[in-house]
Amino acid sequence: VKGARPRLALMGTARADDAVVREDRRLDGLTRDWLAGLGSSNTRDAYGRDLASFRTWCEGHGRAPLEAGAAEIDSYRDACDDEGAGRATIARRLSALSSFFDHAVSAAAVRVNPVVGVDRPPPRARPTGTGPVSLDRAESAALFEAAVDLGPKVGTLVALLLWDGLKLGEALALDVARLDGRGRSLRATVLRRRAAVVVP
Repeated sequence: VKGARPRLALMGTARADDAVVREDRRLDGLTRDWLAGLGSSNTRDAYGRDLASFRTWCEGHGRAPLEAGAAEIDSYRDACDDEGAGRATIARRLSALSSFFDHAVSAAAVRVNPVVGVDRPPPRARPTGTGPVSLDRAESAALFEAAVDLGPKVGTLVALLLWDGLKLGEALALDVARLDGRGRSLRATVLRRRAAVVVP
């Protein structure tokens, strides 16, 4: 029948488009649930960007994110390196993907986590004789998230050190008598150089 083949071709294209839309919706739902389960807003922001970066890479290479295997993760890691991403950034992106795929496995969306076993950049070595290495925003968020997972006491301690500027000894020496909860913020009185200092 004249014109039958074009119509069949259009039907096949429509089915393929529908499958892509369903896959995108499924991935969007998994992403929302995964991000909602992360304890820190900083971690959600950083990991959300990292997953979006991987999705963009998959789209550019004709790959479906939920069908990615170890070979795709390896290729993505190498692509990040080729683009000039630092070791810490690549390590965080792989950590984000591993966290996401762990969630996808628990949701029965994929069978295995493809990031498991993939080589990751080695940790940055501290040169001999240098001072402490500062954490960037994403690294700080990852540290806080890990601390929260260990329990509320550890999470509170790390938060005091990271964002409130307390030293370890000061945080451990705090008691209720040194805390002022009036107003919208919580202030602590600590001793520095034998003088009382209020830390907001």
